[in-house]
Amino acid sequence: MNEYPFKAPGIKFLTKAYHPNIDKEGKICMQALESNWVPTKSACDVVDFVLTTFRAPTDENAQDMEIATVWKNSRSKWAATAAEWVQLYAK
Repeated sequence: MNEYPFKAPGIKFLTKAYHPNIDKEGKICMQALESNWVPTKSACDVVDFVLTTFRAPTDENAQDMEIATVWKNSRSKWAATAAEWVQLYAK
């Protein structure tokens, strides 16, 4: 991205992730990072953002509404499917 470091870098996962804040193409919801971005932020700040997003899913600003609905209505089903996707796609 030729606008970095003045704009937040784009983030796209190559491995499928069953997460409400990651869309089917692997793009993560960037609203929080972009709204607080300053050129002095580092790669560590970006990694912290990704880890925080993974640890604290939310249905607000969901990138995948189907997954967000499952997350909101049945955490156990969401967790089981997420674990299944780890086995299928992340090993």
